[in-house]
Amino acid sequence: MTLYRNFFSILFVGILNISTGFAVSLPAPLQAVKAVTEHQISGGDMAGMQIAVNDSSTTSLWNGTSASGTGWELTYTGTDTWGGVWKFTKNGFGTVNSITFDAFGANAVFDKDWSPNGTENSQTGSFVYRSGPDNVNTFFSGMVEIEGASGAVGDLYRYLTFDFSGKGGLQIGESFEFTADTDKVSAIPLPPAAILFFSGIVGLIGLKRRKS
Repeated sequence: MTLYRNFFSILFVGILNISTGFAVSLPAPLQAVKAVTEHQISGGDMAGMQIAVNDSSTTSLWNGTSASGTGWELTYTGTDTWGGVWKFTKNGFGTVNSITFDAFGANAVFDKDWSPNGTENSQTGSFVYRSGPDNVNTFFSGMVEIEGASGAVGDLYRYLTFDFSGKGGLQIGESFEFTADTDKVSAIPLPPAAILFFSGIVGLIGLKRRKS
């Protein structure tokens, strides 16, 4: 009985923390990955990238060829993301003030550094705001480091955000284009709370088997 009570106490703590654990995915500000596995990938390799418009809690997913939401569409042309072009179009009513791309949804990162002296295996990255409204604030966040490294180099990031609130937002008929290099990364570790939770599930299965 004591064993069960201790187990459920640990499991309860895991459940309480897992919501916040998954919300941030990994400790901020650094995001840890195992390694960069491929530095030259295509738009199709970015399938699963999450796109949040106007800080919405509901995200759309890039399916490898396009993505869309209420009143907007994202397309891509090119062979690889180092030189290819992403295009975001506001094609419906309403206003878009901000767009945030989460590369972790595709097990990838944004590589923004032109210098070849970046994170190991990342090679040279690129970011260019090619066309669109002038009043835009563009920034990267969620700096990524390799697990076990002494620190992040500052060339790889999880998030890319475009903020158009300074111009009153993107309106119907407006669009912008950009180039953003991306790299594939190996398995992204689960947050500690998730590890605790799943360990508890495994432990519960073991206890039930032993009891039977």
